[in-house]
Amino acid sequence: MIIHEMWTDEIDEVGGVKRIYFHCLIEIDGVKEWHYFGTDPAEKPPTQVYPVNEYGYVQFPQGLDDLDKWEANGFLYDMGRMAGLRREGITSPLD
Repeated sequence: MIIHEMWTDEIDEVGGVKRIYFHCLIEIDGVKEWHYFGTDPAEKPPTQVYPVNEYGYVQFPQGLDDLDKWEANGFLYDMGRMAGLRREGITSPLD
């Protein structure tokens, strides 16, 4: 799996959770596809023409509030990407 583009769109704090929104262009076995997690493709259009897959946002619990916002954002996007791709079966446990 190759991630050609990764766009970190938003971290939304709702009650006791953080919702991570992002989209990325992934290539698996020579096939490229866009994967949108909570982000609307109409609002953030793909930069290249490939099939688009849409999923719900990725959500994490309140305990992550213990991290400073700027300290946590990169970490949350990385975790959101990993969790979202695994949730949708896009990566194997060995990736």
